[in-house]
Amino acid sequence: MNRYQTHLAVVDNKKAPRAKETLKIWADKANTQITLGSFSGNPTGPNGSLDSKTNTYTCTLGPDDGDFVSVQTGVDGSLTIVSDATDMYATPSGYGPAL
Repeated sequence: MNRYQTHLAVVDNKKAPRAKETLKIWADKANTQITLGSFSGNPTGPNGSLDSKTNTYTCTLGPDDGDFVSVQTGVDGSLTIVSDATDMYATPSGYGPAL
């Protein structure tokens, strides 16, 4: 199975890492499963489970108000998000749809 892996780094305006910064993550499609890694604390949200052996949190997200997960960045300000790739098309960074 193909997967997307995103490494997110949260920094301040001086590029210093923002450790333990709380983030909320939603998905644009209902029933989207993701796995989180490199976080601090215990993520919270519906339909999630923590794997204490790998320190990952797997949950199901969607677009509705209650379909998010709340998670804190790691001590280095990072968070890893892994999701299944239903297609292999991605818009290159810095480019968006034509206006």
